[in-house]
Amino acid sequence: MGHNAFPTLNNPFLLIIWSGMAFLWAFVMWEFSNDPIKNFRLAKYPWIEKCVTTYAVTWGVFIDGSAPMVVFLFVLYTDVLWIVLFIIAHINLRKIMAG
Repeated sequence: MGHNAFPTLNNPFLLIIWSGMAFLWAFVMWEFSNDPIKNFRLAKYPWIEKCVTTYAVTWGVFIDGSAPMVVFLFVLYTDVLWIVLFIIAHINLRKIMAG
């Protein structure tokens, strides 16, 4: 029997919740992209959410061992790199708003 990098999904509701969050953030980003100046306050929510996700996954991998390392590696790409980009965009928008 081969090694599976992903554990068996015992809690499908977590996948549904996480998928719902991704869907929600797609709408937030859509709203934001329609008028970034008008909706600049929305710019902080994606990076805050990604910080929470990164914290939770880091805890699960390194503190209590409830998440596999491969999840952490995915989060490095899907969240950590984007946190920096979202913060830069937020700072730039604040500069534009300040005039």
